[in-house]
Amino acid sequence: VEYRAAYVVPAGEEKGLFRLWLDGESVDVEAPFRGSYGAENVIAVAAVAHRLGLSADDITAGLEDAVLPRQRFSCSRAGDWLVIDDSYNANPLSFTRMLESASEMAGDRAGKPFVCVLGEMGELGQLACEEHRALGHKIAAARPRIVLWKGGHGEEVEEGLRAERFTGMFARIDSNSDMLEALEALSPEERRHGGVILFKGSRVNRLENLVGAFIDAQSEESHAL
Repeated sequence: VEYRAAYVVPAGEEKGLFRLWLDGESVDVEAPFRGSYGAENVIAVAAVAHRLGLSADDITAGLEDAVLPRQRFSCSRAGDWLVIDDSYNANPLSFTRMLESASEMAGDRAGKPFVCVLGEMGELGQLACEEHRALGHKIAAARPRIVLWKGGHGEEVEEGLRAERFTGMFARIDSNSDMLEALEALSPEERRHGGVILFKGSRVNRLENLVGAFIDAQSEESHAL
């Protein structure tokens, strides 16, 4: 018995095309996420469903109709911005996966800003400093224009960024107003025409509040035009 999946190509701004091998049968399916992490999730669900007796057609239809829950790679629009809300929780692996996927999605909007609003990873114990420094390297590889950091271990993240010669903006924030003020580093035209903004961090950071503040601010700006 063999179950495996591969991420093939984007299938729209928020979807990806995945190829699944279900015990000898190959099918292609669109799912509401992009990137290699999606293949891991898709095949986990598909394998269980297949073993429970669902057909490949049933599995394909279910995945194509799936709706992601809030704060788990949930994509929405705020004006012309694509908002990626993965603020439910974070660890080194999930952070890597989200940065890879968000960076790919930002690449679809060449020339428009890619912003990361990120928060401390909790419960890492003695590995915390090392893992946050490593995270700085990974953030730099995603090539965001602006990185806003909430919570502890910002110093280690900044060290990782500097080691990769990150040329974008890095700022630490504590509140909604801090975030909105920092985003004024973008030109009015860039803020109006939008880009991609990723929110990712552990629960302790309450980044969902920042997501709401950003969406509200974009709505107010749209109504002011």
